[in-house]
Amino acid sequence: METKIPDKVLKYESFVNDVLKEDLKMVHSKLDLLNQEIHDMTSLKRDIELFLSQEKHKRPVTKTQMDIGCNFYVQANIARTDVLLLNIGLLHYVEVSFPEALRYVENRMKWLQEQVEKLRKDSALTKAHIKLVLTGLHQLQIPESQK
Repeated sequence: METKIPDKVLKYESFVNDVLKEDLKMVHSKLDLLNQEIHDMTSLKRDIELFLSQEKHKRPVTKTQMDIGCNFYVQANIARTDVLLLNIGLLHYVEVSFPEALRYVENRMKWLQEQVEKLRKDSALTKAHIKLVLTGLHQLQIPESQK
């Protein structure tokens, strides 16, 4: 029976390292992506609200700086400030008004928050599984005389 216990320990250790910890890494990478998208949506919401407030004060924004990548900016003139193109995914753009865009952003942020909560629950569950297996391994490694 003593020869089987080290084999079981190795099997469970490889399960923890190869399966559970990899699952945890994947969940955390998905969480990072969702948090980045939430940050982008928050920034977009702030910009839309800025445009809406300027529209109420009859101060159209006609000049802005646009990031063209790697923090390089060019000065841009906005010819039409009543609509904007909104990327809805898969490189599809929809022309919407600012209030419609604001509603879309708020709904998207709500959905993203729900996804973050699901992933946090998955992370907690995976951590609990890791702890359970490690506790079981500890119990397997205790000599019979100490039990």
